[in-house]
Amino acid sequence: MNKQIENIVLSPAQQEAYEGLLNGSAAGDVLVLMARPGSGRTTIMRKLHEALGGAFLAIRDFMHSLSARRPEAIEEAFLQMMEQALAHQQTVIVDDLHVVTRVVEACEYPRALLFDAALTAILGEAAGMRKKLIFAIDDEVPWPLARRAFTRKVAEFAVEDYAALCRSFLGEAANGFDFDQIHRFAPALTAGQLRSACRWLSHAGTVDTAAIVEYLRSHYMTGNVELQEVQRVSWTDLKGVDGVIRELEAKVALPFENDALRAELGLKPKRGVLLAGPPGTGKTTIGRALAHRLKGKFFLIDGTMVAGKWDFQDKIEKVFSAAKRNRAGSRFHRRCRRHLRG
Repeated sequence: MNKQIENIVLSPAQQEAYEGLLNGSAAGDVLVLMARPGSGRTTIMRKLHEALGGAFLAIRDFMHSLSARRPEAIEEAFLQMMEQALAHQQTVIVDDLHVVTRVVEACEYPRALLFDAALTAILGEAAGMRKKLIFAIDDEVPWPLARRAFTRKVAEFAVEDYAALCRSFLGEAANGFDFDQIHRFAPALTAGQLRSACRWLSHAGTVDTAAIVEYLRSHYMTGNVELQEVQRVSWTDLKGVDGVIRELEAKVALPFENDALRAELGLKPKRGVLLAGPPGTGKTTIGRALAHRLKGKFFLIDGTMVAGKWDFQDKIEKVFSAAKRNRAGSRFHRRCRRHLRG
């Protein structure tokens, strides 16, 4: 296991988070790593464990502790697992804490805030024993930790991270990739998504920039409306909005489509466009044209989704969550057409 971990090459963002925690462990007794799913959270924690030693606790260890109790005895199982580890180790590293907190923070959970009490007790016990606790989580830090812990976060991956990760997955075969183009097309990929793309391309036998972009387009871009269902419109069909077209052409379409000119002029494509105006001024038509121009994905929120529906908020949230995930394929268009009154 240790040899395998030593051979893992961390990307710059992962390395920065790792070094931050490693340096922070010299001064602090409670540390937290925040990292979105797929950004290498467990890999960083494993390398930290290799450097610091101690106990490494994952969800499997928690489930083993819970198996000896009633299923609802989550706090007791977690507390016992931590106490046993603290009794024998100077440092205790806990991976994927969010898996437990999501259960106890669910609105149906009958023992609200009890896990916070258990966590507070663990922190107090560790402090009294002068021992270190390191937690990994992918979202909001529980308040007992937030007010005591030194926190590091894995930053969004940049071009350099894409390059380091792809080369670790593909070796020299990735040297021909245009990582700037890949990152520009899909600026929010996770390490897991890059790994899947590289493995698939290696298996398929075609390893180049065009192949990986097409893989990302087909696997990580989804919409709730298929592009072929959207009325085809081009710039030439639009009348009276010449200024808007020039702005979209210069700030969105051209930087995506002309790599040479983009590099020469230092252009950076806009990641979002807000079209505002009274009904009938062509906002939806412009959206259709832009979606077809960039071969984007389409998201539709119309009046039928929100009118008279008790669960409309949940439905809208799901649509916008899907749209955010499509940052892993940034050429998407989201169309919102709202018919709200009052």
